[in-house]
Amino acid sequence: MNDRGFRRSSYQPQFTMTITNTKSQTILEKRQDDNLEKLKLYLNFGKFLASLFFGTVLGTFLTWYINYKEVQIQEKESKLELQLNERQELAKYFQYTMEGDVYDRLKLSMFFRKVLTDEESRKLWESYSTEQEEMLDKYQKVTQELKEIEIQLEDKTLKKEEKSNLERDKLDKLDLQQKLIELIDPVKVEIRSVSTDNTESFEFDLGLLDKPIIEGGSLTWNHATKNGERIPPSRDIFENIIRMAKEMEDMKRVLFPNNKIIITSWYRDPDTNRKLGGPARSNHLLGHGLTFHVQDIPIYEVYKKVEPYWGDRGGVGDGRRKGFVFLDLRGTSVRWIH
Repeated sequence: MNDRGFRRSSYQPQFTMTITNTKSQTILEKRQDDNLEKLKLYLNFGKFLASLFFGTVLGTFLTWYINYKEVQIQEKESKLELQLNERQELAKYFQYTMEGDVYDRLKLSMFFRKVLTDEESRKLWESYSTEQEEMLDKYQKVTQELKEIEIQLEDKTLKKEEKSNLERDKLDKLDLQQKLIELIDPVKVEIRSVSTDNTESFEFDLGLLDKPIIEGGSLTWNHATKNGERIPPSRDIFENIIRMAKEMEDMKRVLFPNNKIIITSWYRDPDTNRKLGGPARSNHLLGHGLTFHVQDIPIYEVYKKVEPYWGDRGGVGDGRRKGFVFLDLRGTSVRWIH
């Protein structure tokens, strides 16, 4: 008891314990909050690392893919450029090849068919080389046969009938030999590819329009230029028109001496050719391509006569369904249907 007659309270230790427990709980909660903050921090850092990693991987993949596609495009461009260069070289040496003798043509054709990467061009040269070899073999064979006939004709014991047969055989062989010589001899290539933009300080004389292109001929410069609407801009085109007119006058004299040749389209400038839907490399542009029909003669009969006559002067386009025949002087025999 104290002086006031009260006992000492037994609740003091319990109060202290309660305070102590409250402080401990507060410290624990604070530690838990700190742990949560740290966990959040770790999670955010983990997200950052993950995004950095996947972003880097994705970026690396995209970079690789773009580079891969660029390499593919470059390879295709290089291949196309190589094929274009091959075709340009092919055109460059074509005239030399054709104007050389058969041995020059064989050498070049065998060279091209081995080195070209363009399949289409290689097959063309293989076919051409085979044809030249066959013609050369035939020529050598018939030449040898003629020598043997000459030896036989020197035999004085031959009967008249045997000698007559040998002489007829000789004439046949000579005729065949001459035809083969024409095939294997150098081929004169007169038409050159010219630039339609090259004026060469050339000025067409408008006073020629109503005059014959070939003296004494029926075709005038009005026919070639559509009454002066399509004036040739260069001397090369001007000369090609003259060359074509000469061939047409010769053809008329042989095939259609009593009929008028009607020109439907001759020289075209690039704009006109484009508007008419002509090919970009049409020989109308060069002055030696034209379309025509013949007065009072069915177009089917015209084509039937012209096609074999034109031979290897150039191309013959079968436009019978449209009422015309196309001719050009490209120097090689080409046939197609319009």
